[in-house]
Amino acid sequence: MPIKDLTDRLRPPRLGKIRLGEKSEKGYPVSLDHFACPEAVQKVYGTEPKELEIMFISDNIEDVFPVYYKMYGQSSGLKCRGDGITASELNKATGDFDEIDCKGQECDNYEGKQCRRVGALKFLLPKVDGIGVWEIDTGSVNSILNIYSLIGPQGLIRALTSGRIRMIPFTLHVERREVQSIENGQPKKRKVTILELRCNNVNLSQLMKIQPKTLAPSGPPIELKLGGPQPPKEVAPGSQFKLSTKVEELILDLEMCSDRNEFLEKIGKMSVIINSLEGKDKEDFLREKMNIEARFPEKKEGETF
Repeated sequence: MPIKDLTDRLRPPRLGKIRLGEKSEKGYPVSLDHFACPEAVQKVYGTEPKELEIMFISDNIEDVFPVYYKMYGQSSGLKCRGDGITASELNKATGDFDEIDCKGQECDNYEGKQCRRVGALKFLLPKVDGIGVWEIDTGSVNSILNIYSLIGPQGLIRALTSGRIRMIPFTLHVERREVQSIENGQPKKRKVTILELRCNNVNLSQLMKIQPKTLAPSGPPIELKLGGPQPPKEVAPGSQFKLSTKVEELILDLEMCSDRNEFLEKIGKMSVIINSLEGKDKEDFLREKMNIEARFPEKKEGETF
């Protein structure tokens, strides 16, 4: 039996980091107007890409974009991490992390620029070789707000998809933009690197058709036996409709269809993969396919829609 709070953690392999800056010849950090990518990513998107096609592996915001105040030591790694209310601080004597109050931007370490905001965006690059996640770190308030406004717990995409963000195609865009801030009581303009998430290949009506695949049904079927109906068996919420990755990708593709002709065309293109499905995967696919097909009723002779 799996160990609670250990085996239920999501830790997919990390393939590498993509950066928003680099060091100058003199060793100073310099912001870029493009992504600084490892060689595997450059093979697909070129040496100075400004857009990446990405997907998220989970609906849990902590798995795909955790945002915290963080302080690192030169040799000890992470020394403190907080959310503005509570923090975990490294105890040098024990080597454990102790819970303390987090003062956020009012903390001496933040004011001393030892602590900073860090948002770690973790995503898949479907067109790049390798199975695992890539990561980009950002401390930009604008970037964090842009991303959270789209995929955060109250984000726009979740409102349209009943909470789902995983395996939906996004475009991650980077640019240098002029912003205005207040320094020493005076407005000052400066250029900053900003990240944006976009849904370039999906329209509003397609997004609204996407539903989570882990929702529990209204109730398990009741078995009729001698003596009348029996009480339903207890079933873990959503366990009946937990889809494999292969089936989920097929269904997501079908959910993007805007009419019956497009739906039937995609079914034809998927025929080889569909015919290879077996057991539960086949049952799950046929059930979900039937639900989607019901949205596109076949025209009867003489009818117009």
